[in-house]
Amino acid sequence: MLYPENALDEDGQPNSPELQVKLHECFALKEHPHICEGKRPVKLWLCAPDGKRLEATFNWPAFKANSYPKLKTTLQKKYPGVAWL
Repeated sequence: MLYPENALDEDGQPNSPELQVKLHECFALKEHPHICEGKRPVKLWLCAPDGKRLEATFNWPAFKANSYPKLKTTLQKKYPGVAWL
């Protein structure tokens, strides 16, 4: 987990910590991870199996429902050994 150097962004809002994780390792998540008793979402940097960053999200369920289907076919072709749900 990476914590931002500055506690606040340019708009004065709290910066969220970031976590780089392989996309296929997130399939078991039922909801997006949060810290501070559920008050701060963790920014997930979703990566391909080779570690290349694909996309960042603050809403895992929305990403899985909307963005992932667009990436799935490409990922299945490039990484056939991974179980893409």
